[in-house]
Amino acid sequence: MVETTKSVDIEVSDASALIKTAIREKRYLERHGEGCPHCGPKADIDGGPLTVDSGECSQLITCMECAESWYDIYKLTGIEEQAT
Repeated sequence: MVETTKSVDIEVSDASALIKTAIREKRYLERHGEGCPHCGPKADIDGGPLTVDSGECSQLITCMECAESWYDIYKLTGIEEQAT
């Protein structure tokens, strides 16, 4: 019986962490990538070089406030013709 309770506690904890991650990501995307998804929109962030692959590119981002790192992922959504 105790093992079942521990298992349920771990599953609830995992679910809670997933929900928190999803909310954090949603807020970050709503801010169009401004600031840090972990410590907020006013945080100073630094981006590394872009890696491009098949219509998608990614960039390693590091927060200078909390030292968390993540990848911003950019997708090709259209083109803009250049006037000649």
